Amino acid sequence: MPNNLNNEDKNLQIMGFIDEKSFLKGFISKYAMTAGSTHFDDCVLIDLNNYKNIPDPLLVYSIDHPSKISRLLPKELEWRFYGRWVAACTCSDVIAMGAKPNGFSMDLTISKDIEDHQLAQIYDGIEDVLKTYDTEFEGGNLDVGDNIEIVGFSWGLTSKQNVIRRHGAKPGDIIAVTTTLGIGWAIYLIQELGLMDSLEPVFKDSLSNYNSMPISPCGPVVEIVSKLPKAITSGMDLTDGLVEFLYTIREKNGYGSIIFGSDLPINPVIEVVSKYCQVDSTLFNFEPGYDTPRNHCYTISPEYLAEVKTIYNKYSWDLFEIGQIIEDSTIKFVRKNRMEIEIPFFYDDQFKKSSVISRWREFINRISGKEI
Repeated sequence: MPNNLNNEDKNLQIMGFIDEKSFLKGFISKYAMTAGSTHFDDCVLIDLNNYKNIPDPLLVYSIDHPSKISRLLPKELEWRFYGRWVAACTCSDVIAMGAKPNGFSMDLTISKDIEDHQLAQIYDGIEDVLKTYDTEFEGGNLDVGDNIEIVGFSWGLTSKQNVIRRHGAKPGDIIAVTTTLGIGWAIYLIQELGLMDSLEPVFKDSLSNYNSMPISPCGPVVEIVSKLPKAITSGMDLTDGLVEFLYTIREKNGYGSIIFGSDLPINPVIEVVSKYCQVDSTLFNFEPGYDTPRNHCYTISPEYLAEVKTIYNKYSWDLFEIGQIIEDSTIKFVRKNRMEIEIPFFYDDQFKKSSVISRWREFINRISGKEI
């Protein structure tokens, strides 16, 4: 068995297989159902007649190209996490629209220097997420190039009356998130600032394991749209952070938002990191999407809020109320001292040359009204 997937003498003799086709049927078929001999076709086939129990069915699908990102992780999880990241990010968009991810496929480009065990770990990571969501790994495409690249594809089914869109919010709706915001960003910030070794071991261990399985809740939102189709009025995943979603609400619905500092959940780890970084802990909630793909944000009709929270709790997930939709178009943050501050637009614009940390500090300066 060669040490690498490709070498000059045995191009594409991958993991002991003699050619690309034997690799697909002998290795990839362990994960993707259409790679095996009995299900080998040019495309994934979805028989919508299998879903007659869904009235007025609507197919929801998402394509994503998650890069291999740097996160604080146990060393042995580097490649397995990459697989988890690809699957979780791709499935997260389907879940955000109220659908269960039924199928997943991917376009994989393998590099000439990736090792056998690394590729296996990527697939194992994808399997970790898909098993959690009871999602079928259906297949995909394989190529060879200079770098490893993965494009994920996920699809699900819902009905036209149950689908969650980015429009639909109305004044009085509650703004709620599915996890404590800011932990992922706090980890990135303290790591980039070289302060990780300053933390107590208990906090350092907590941060090291936070990114291991980055999944968002699927079961509760699917049950809610089925049982309470009018409860969630709009929503999306927070790939670019909370602020971007608030401005999306204004763009799509014409309404503003108000976020209450006293309602924002604060993890003890964030409290510790905020002291080292000299940043008010509540401001970590306005992070640029580093809790992706764990977090979704929804607007919920207040008359359904108690039932929605009960369903989330049944699945051992919390739902945090952090604000409300308002009639006018202003987007405001009410600090704990009741001072109201308008929230400027902010997200991690990768076309900008300055660092995201610098841009975030400039942003929170405007919210806090003081230099940091």
